[in-house]
Amino acid sequence: MQEDVKEVATPPVPPHEDVDDLIFRWEPNEWLVSER
Repeated sequence: MQEDVKEVATPPVPPHEDVDDLIFRWEPNEWLVSER
């Protein structure tokens, strides 16, 4: 029963896309800050 609850608790949106977006957005930001 606990397993079922855990599965439902997971967010509907895949974390992969979220992580990719964050990494991609952070990469250019860090580069720009480093260059400056």
